[in-house]
Amino acid sequence: MTDQVDSSLSIDDKLERLASKAKDWRLLGREKKLEYILYAVDALSKSVSLFEEVCTTYATELRKVPPEEMDYFVAEDMLVHAVGTGGILNMYAESYKVLIGKSTIRDTLTNLETRKIGENGPVVAKVFPLLESEKTGMYKDAIGEVYFAQDKVTTVDQVKPFQLEELEDEEPGVCVVLGAGNYPSLSILDTVYQLFQKGNVVFVKQHFMRAGVEKVMRRLFKPLYDDGYMDSEEHIDMDRSSAMVYSPHVSQIHMTGGKASHDTIVWGSTIEEQQRRKAKKDPKLKAKMTSELGAITPYIVVQSEYTQEELDYQARVLAAAKWINGGASCNAPQVVVMSSQWEQREEFVSLVEKCFNDAYCPVAYYPGSQARVDRFRKHYEVAE
Repeated sequence: MTDQVDSSLSIDDKLERLASKAKDWRLLGREKKLEYILYAVDALSKSVSLFEEVCTTYATELRKVPPEEMDYFVAEDMLVHAVGTGGILNMYAESYKVLIGKSTIRDTLTNLETRKIGENGPVVAKVFPLLESEKTGMYKDAIGEVYFAQDKVTTVDQVKPFQLEELEDEEPGVCVVLGAGNYPSLSILDTVYQLFQKGNVVFVKQHFMRAGVEKVMRRLFKPLYDDGYMDSEEHIDMDRSSAMVYSPHVSQIHMTGGKASHDTIVWGSTIEEQQRRKAKKDPKLKAKMTSELGAITPYIVVQSEYTQEELDYQARVLAAAKWINGGASCNAPQVVVMSSQWEQREEFVSLVEKCFNDAYCPVAYYPGSQARVDRFRKHYEVAE
């Protein structure tokens, strides 16, 4: 097994080889696909030291974490990337067991509580919590519901869980996953989603900041690599990257990143080309594009009279949401919305500031972060 780019093949040859397996993958039995998932679950349980090595490297080289803070940051990353990935893989495994009739909790997962809102409203299904384990812990008071599109589901009788064929793309194809730079586990989870939910074979381009995840993926998904249903590369230059996304063998691109990168891929490399193509409705990228992009996520404070304990807690929640991963999260709060008439407004702001001042400030490592901070400070002279 190698983690290096196979330079004997052009990127187009690799994608053509992968495309030749797309139909086989779609037709492969669910029992066999479950084997691939269970292999990944087992491999993950045996790869704790590898995850720790990768997370330590990120903390040291990317996030510049000082030695006295290292244990906390590595533990935080392990929780997100190793534990989180394991949880998702186990969910996929249980879902496939339901599909092939081998789940011991099938009735719990399929007998959903449903309702219709009014005569002309949407159909709603409660999907969390379902398991006893979901009814305790940090999310014990949370409720998750799915609101169905009214042009597709009009009665509760139409709600049928685990209809995988309804989720798969119409035609099997090659999806290129452009790996995330902020969270390496996203590359893994995007790959799992495309393989086991959308029914596509996958080629992953690892983000240059997160090359270490290549080792992890090749360990977790070794049988999928060996059988030709997925491939990946790290350290890809611009020419090879361009050949990859515009290859005729690619049916879909999925990326995690910023709007500028999205627009460059879809519409062209210059503002002039993008404007020209948009006017003609002629995207440069002919494949389907799906994206998870950054956002100006609001944190909305509802005006009320809070106790001191409640204010302290909510200040820590807001500070932590911004603090995690140096703010490089798609849902990190970027703007706080408060009523100017709220009497506790200034106190709350002071508590948030105290949280930031009392804690170690992580490095904003993501490309362009410091430039955005500088522009913000220049525009808002009172910014700290």
